[in-house]
Amino acid sequence: MSWWSRRKANRSAVDALSIASSAKPADRNESGSGSRRSHGIEFLFQHLRDARNLNILDLGMLSQETTAQFGELGHHLHFASLLTGYDEARPGLVGQDGEVTRRASDRFIRQYLDFAPRSFHAVLAWDVLQQLDRSAMQSAITHLERIVLPNAVMFCIFQEPDEDGTISILDGVVSSHTSLKLLEVGRRRPRQVLTPRDLEFEFPQFRSVHFFLKRDALLEVLVLS
Repeated sequence: MSWWSRRKANRSAVDALSIASSAKPADRNESGSGSRRSHGIEFLFQHLRDARNLNILDLGMLSQETTAQFGELGHHLHFASLLTGYDEARPGLVGQDGEVTRRASDRFIRQYLDFAPRSFHAVLAWDVLQQLDRSAMQSAITHLERIVLPNAVMFCIFQEPDEDGTISILDGVVSSHTSLKLLEVGRRRPRQVLTPRDLEFEFPQFRSVHFFLKRDALLEVLVLS
């Protein structure tokens, strides 16, 4: 696995990290739970090293294992199950044209990301952003930019659809400082399919976007504020 990044002009660059370039594809066990080396998670923990009492926002489901990994370093994990809430609320957000408007998206996102400005040092976004409508994803990114601190890091996963046009709905767990476990809890057609080129332009207020090139359908993305 290799990596490349997009850095915006006139902002200081992050420290270069030594990332291995020969990682194996993800292994899956018979229960459907994937255990994989994650260079994105490794990057995140290196970025947070030598610090204590940091606030981490997890947009996935509550996980004791993830909580323990950050807790042993003295960090505090906060959960906001954004995708579950969005799937439930979406029928009421769709307008007469079948689209979710930015105004409706902002109203919904504020309910889930109603935190004080500059509250978080890191965000675990997992695969959530890809499964929002575009207006909701853009609203979420805008709100996330507001609530993270300077030099914060956000970990995301984006997927390529399979031949049937679906992607996995993933329940992600941070299992170590260099790995994660992914449980497929369902499949769906993604509300968006985003290439690395597309993603370069989806975080306009953030400092840099880093892509960990992949051998499977999962693309790990790190965004720094």
